Amino acid sequence: MTRVLAHAEKVGLANTEEFTFRASFMSAAHDRLGCPRFQTEWRKFDLLVQDGDVATLIEFKYYLLRRSHDLDGVPGRLKGGAGPKNEAEFSACLAKLRNSVVPGIGARRLVLVYERDDEQPRLRTLHRSYGGLAPSGSIARVWRVAVGPLEARVLEPTDPAPGSGTSPAAELPGGEDAAALWADGRHAFDLHPDRPGVCVLCLGDRAAAVHATP
Repeated sequence: MTRVLAHAEKVGLANTEEFTFRASFMSAAHDRLGCPRFQTEWRKFDLLVQDGDVATLIEFKYYLLRRSHDLDGVPGRLKGGAGPKNEAEFSACLAKLRNSVVPGIGARRLVLVYERDDEQPRLRTLHRSYGGLAPSGSIARVWRVAVGPLEARVLEPTDPAPGSGTSPAAELPGGEDAAALWADGRHAFDLHPDRPGVCVLCLGDRAAAVHATP
């Protein structure tokens, strides 16, 4: 997310899209994991990531509310905001991941990124559509993170096998789910046990930053 926002400083956030995010995701995963193997558009899935013996299928959804402009700069119509169409698309994507049993795949994730749009004078917003995602019959776990204007929800679908249930994630301070990033607007700390207390934005120490935060 920080890589996308750095890119957006040059081109504008409205000119980023799902493929921009996927490319940034792969670059960040390479730096974090070492030498993962990637395949995009693998068997109709957005991304296959292989890290050692672990293979993960990932689908991406990236939603922004964009406004086009005429050649003279006059604002035009809004497009890409919340609505039944992208909500149905999101549900279909989750169902596709949940119902796909591929031998050798150890994990499946749906990575949703959207621009927080609470200030838009609309009855339906992206944050109202997706901000409250929680474990349910089709979602086993949800990880949450916010960086600048972007919100993310990483979903683990439930097992479609009969009798499978959901496993609520352990709660962390601030209501974030286990292993998610903890953010206070200036810092985002990785709570993974292998990388405790390291800010992914400034590489500072969590205890020092929290102590300094009013």
